[in-house]
Amino acid sequence: MTTKAAQHQLHISAFARSLAIAYAFSINKLYACAFFLPRSSVNNCNNANFGQFIHHHRHCTSSGVTIPLHLSSESDDSNTINHRIISPPNVLCVGETLWDYLPSGMFLGGAPTNVSVYLASLFKSSSSSPSSTIPTVAIAACLGEDQLGKEAQRRLSIKGVRTDYLQFHPGWETGMAIAIIDENGDATYEFNTPAAWDGLCLEEQFLGLMENESVNDVVFVMGTIAGRLQNNNEHGATSSTTLATIRNGAPEGTVVLDVNLRSPWYTPESVLKLARGTTTAKSSSEGSSDDEQQSPSKLALLKLNEEELVILEQWCELKGEYSDEDEDDGLTGSVLKERMARLATSLNAQRVCVTRGKDGAALLCKGNNENNNIQFYELA
Repeated sequence: MTTKAAQHQLHISAFARSLAIAYAFSINKLYACAFFLPRSSVNNCNNANFGQFIHHHRHCTSSGVTIPLHLSSESDDSNTINHRIISPPNVLCVGETLWDYLPSGMFLGGAPTNVSVYLASLFKSSSSSPSSTIPTVAIAACLGEDQLGKEAQRRLSIKGVRTDYLQFHPGWETGMAIAIIDENGDATYEFNTPAAWDGLCLEEQFLGLMENESVNDVVFVMGTIAGRLQNNNEHGATSSTTLATIRNGAPEGTVVLDVNLRSPWYTPESVLKLARGTTTAKSSSEGSSDDEQQSPSKLALLKLNEEELVILEQWCELKGEYSDEDEDDGLTGSVLKERMARLATSLNAQRVCVTRGKDGAALLCKGNNENNNIQFYELA
């Protein structure tokens, strides 16, 4: 795969991820203003109009965030950087904002960062009129107090992403992912460690979004790689603790988790713990009013690719429940549907999105109770 092709695949994956988020939420009417199809069509969507929906809106975000690096002057920042905004966002993307260093140049990236840009664009393009209310998307990440950090903030603001949840680390540089291209054109990435994105702290505004009962429409989007440096490590990183606190403290069914397995920056225990989450409630039994009970917290959406699907099946002891003779190794049709449904049950996820590279993506949505049918869509 060439560098250009690898870069293109990165953008397709990010677009499929953000598209699945917007589309899955529109099914449950969390964002009425984000509908791209009439409500009747969305509620009864089949594979054909799902494909038309994606084809039509693929053009809205094709530019993405991959603009060749050009550092702005200090005078530009005052016109583009957001000031503090009091009202809560509709979507808060939590995790890493970094720069991908490719042979062809430097590009702004990070899974939650890409999602925030694409969602902001999708929401804007879905607005029926200039006066209609558009959902807002904010990014919560930690940048360095350097020029790359300022440029990242400037570009996010230009793209319509709220930056009032960004933090700046006084000692660590803005994150870099250096792409190493092998002789076959495949890329592996090396990260500067520790980097600013490892130092995301739990601020009061995060707690306010989770604890304020009047804020009931905030969706939290996070990825697993932002917690790469676990608690009590020698670097003093805080992002893993912040992710876990938001995951466990967010209201039921409001967290979207993007599985991003980059060796050596993960363990099965850390990924599954973040996926399943825990909610704590007081016991109602006599004599134990002060006891706390913990139970898994439902995910709004679990996103992963085809390789990560196999890995998580192994971790959840689901591997081996389909035959090698199944079509395309179980990555299409009813076999894939069953695999995704089993994983959704194991990880208590309301929806699962599997991206399959050049072969498209699949989205599974479970009903609110056992009597509801499972909705399954594929995009080739």
